[in-house]
Amino acid sequence: GVQFLQIDPYKRGFRALFAFIRLLRKHHIEAIYWTDQDAYRLGYAAMRLFGIKTILVHQRVTPALDAASPSPLKLRIKRLIGRVRAIRPDQVYVVSDFVRSQQIERTQLPAHIVTLTNGIDLSRFHPDVRTPTTDEPFRILLCSRAAQEKGISVAIHALHARLEAFRGHRVRFEFAGDGPDLASFKALT
Repeated sequence: GVQFLQIDPYKRGFRALFAFIRLLRKHHIEAIYWTDQDAYRLGYAAMRLFGIKTILVHQRVTPALDAASPSPLKLRIKRLIGRVRAIRPDQVYVVSDFVRSQQIERTQLPAHIVTLTNGIDLSRFHPDVRTPTTDEPFRILLCSRAAQEKGISVAIHALHARLEAFRGHRVRFEFAGDGPDLASFKALT
C-alpha cells in the first residue's frame, strides 16, 4: 500500500533536518525520490549517515535562464562539490536535453543525469478509430511558452508521424502561447 508522510521539504536548518531524519528512521525509509530539489546539499550527507541508501532527484525545471552565469572560479568549485557522492543524489532525472545540458553546465556530472522526456508514448497512443460522426476536427491543444526547450517541435513531429492513425478524422493542432521560437514552430505545420 501507499503511506503518506507529511513533511515540508523546503524547511531548512538543523531542527528541520533532524525532524526529517527521525521520520525516515521511524518508517525505515532507505530511498528518497525528490522533485525540484538541489543538485547537491549537505543534508543529503546527513540522510545517508542515518540510513538512506539511494537519493533520486527529478528536476522538472531549469536553472533561471536570466540569472547571471557563475564566475569560472565559482563554477569550478560547484563542479568539485558536485563530485562528492555524500552530498549529491545518486541519479538526477530531467525532462529535456536542454535541462540536462543546464544541469551539466552548472553542477552535475553527466553520468548522473538521465533525460526522461514528458510526452506521448507513440507505441501506446491510439486515437479513437471509429468513423467520425461529425465534421468537427479532432482538436489537440498545447499550452506553453514557444521555446525549443518546451518540446513543441517534438509534439508537432509526433502528430505528423501519427496522422494515419486518425483514420478519416480531420485533425487540428492548436497552440496557445508566445515566445522566441513561435515562427519556427509555425513553419513546421
